[in-house]
Amino acid sequence: MLTVIELLVIFILPAGVLRLIRRFPALRSVGAVALCYACGFLLSLLALSAYIISADRIVMDSETEFVHDFLHEHFGEADEQEFYPLFKKMIFLFRKEQRQELKPKIQKCCTYIMNSLSTEDMPLVTLYLQQLAASDNATSAEEKEAVAELTEWLEKQQKS
Repeated sequence: MLTVIELLVIFILPAGVLRLIRRFPALRSVGAVALCYACGFLLSLLALSAYIISADRIVMDSETEFVHDFLHEHFGEADEQEFYPLFKKMIFLFRKEQRQELKPKIQKCCTYIMNSLSTEDMPLVTLYLQQLAASDNATSAEEKEAVAELTEWLEKQQKS
């Protein structure tokens, strides 16, 4: 199983792509560049999702189901089956890690997402994060703060 560090830097290190291909044989048919972008974006989005869900240290089934359904609908069954367990591991590990220690890693994910999307698509990421925070029908102050933080980091990257 990949560690959170491997998950978060896989799009930075070329060797990470090889590890990912070994871990997920179904991805071998995808071109290496497309694989880097697709996996990097998806892992970054899942890291942001885990950051929000773990913000209040309470993980609700409705929150994880929201991500599960989103993965299935927008990325397909194969990716959902392969990446959802990694997402669950991220949540588990993020709940144990101090928020301050996570911030630089999450900021890198925001940078990657900003570099992967057009300016027109960015509001969709923000909307997704807001919907995720509200998916348990009880958005905590910590989740609101996490969404605001991520939105600020994404907007900051957009301007640079």
